Amino acid sequence: MLAMKKQYLLHRLCLSVEARYIVTYNKKDFVKIKNFNIELLTPKKLLVLLGELP
Repeated sequence: MLAMKKQYLLHRLCLSVEARYIVTYNKKDFVKIKNFNIELLTPKKLLVLLGELP
């Protein structure tokens, strides 16, 4: 139950600040976030996006 509350709070926070990305290895807990135009990235994909990795 506590994990669900934390996840809900994180979703609400991302929506309130109009986040474009969530960086996580745990994509399975954020399946529905794509409905809000927030992209899920792994840390490696973020580094590629930032040009820090090829």
